[in-house]
Amino acid sequence: MGERGSTVTFALQGSVQLTAASGLLDLMADSDGAAADVVLDVTRVRSFSELGRRMSLEGLRRLRLDGRKVAVRDPSGVLPDPDPGDGSYPDAF
Repeated sequence: MGERGSTVTFALQGSVQLTAASGLLDLMADSDGAAADVVLDVTRVRSFSELGRRMSLEGLRRLRLDGRKVAVRDPSGVLPDPDPGDGSYPDAF
């Protein structure tokens, strides 16, 4: 996790499955109010399991419900259909 001004970035790498996504949810919950904007950086991610994908997007949904602006940095398109389940999509970064 990195912080720059009013933005916090969560950078993942490798293959995101249950364990990594669970850790991400914990970090997102702990960052509550740390910054107004949140970026999920998946530039170094090779793949997401379906559960890892859903959990990561759920974390973004929760942050959005808390009133924070969320964005995804995904230049390779490894996070398919980034709808967190509420019909909205995070900003592209």
